[in-house]
Amino acid sequence: MTRLLPTTNAVRWASGHFLTNELPMDYINMNDKQVLEYIAFHVCEQYENDLPEVVWDMIEWLAEDAVNNIDRLTATI
Repeated sequence: MTRLLPTTNAVRWASGHFLTNELPMDYINMNDKQVLEYIAFHVCEQYENDLPEVVWDMIEWLAEDAVNNIDRLTATI
């Protein structure tokens, strides 16, 4: 099975689960330091003791999982 990489929209959506504000539309143009600073500034209270790098990993994992399971998640019973 081929795993799909998360889209920019999926990453922004996933970031909303860990941040008080989703990553900005142009986050893809930010360098790594800027992204991590944004995460540190906007992190939700329950993740504020985690390093920004750890929160970024969680965002990426959620986005990748959503993209790779979209058919299963949107299937009607």
